[in-house]
Parts: sequence; structure tokens; C-alpha cells
Amino acid sequence: MPSYKLLFSHREMVADLVRGLVREDWVAGLDFDTFLADLIEPGLPKQLRHWQPQIRYLLLDERRYAEAALAGLRNVAAALFRLENSRAPDDIERVVTSLVD
Repeated sequence: MPSYKLLFSHREMVADLVRGLVREDWVAGLDFDTFLADLIEPGLPKQLRHWQPQIRYLLLDERRYAEAALAGLRNVAAALFRLENSRAPDDIERVVTSLVD
């Protein structure tokens, strides 16, 4: 199998590519398991597919939130996002101080 076909045979990678490249609201509503089921060969033999886990998750894109929007929120989730986006020790200190206040 050519390497590009092997690369695109991974459901998660294809789903991430679609989400990253198609910046449209309707993409968020796609059920990628159903969408990709007929397009990608399953990785497991047919007898084992019943036992393959079907996991749903919520993607939290921390980098989409601006510091200014998060700074006004007084909750742990906003503080965690701010910490994840911190670039300097002063940024981290500011977030920790806001939690203590």
C-alpha cells in the first residue's frame, strides 16, 4: 500500500484534517465515525469490530480564547486555559494571583 494511503487510513487523522482545514460551522456537527465508516477500511478484522470502543469526546480548543476574554472570568477552567496559553513567568504569576484573590 502506498504510504499516503496508509497515512489517510487513520480515522482520527482524517477527522483532525477536516476540522482543521474546513472552518465552517457544519463541520462541528459531523459524526466522523459514520462519515468515515465507508471511506476508510477498518483497522480490525470484521469479527473484532463489535468490540472496538466507540468513544465520544468534547474538544476544548484552549487557544481560541483570548487572554482578555478569559481574564474577566473567575473560574478554574478559565485559569487553566490562561496557564496553558502562558508564554512568560509573569503570565503564570498573574493567573495564580487571580486565583488566590
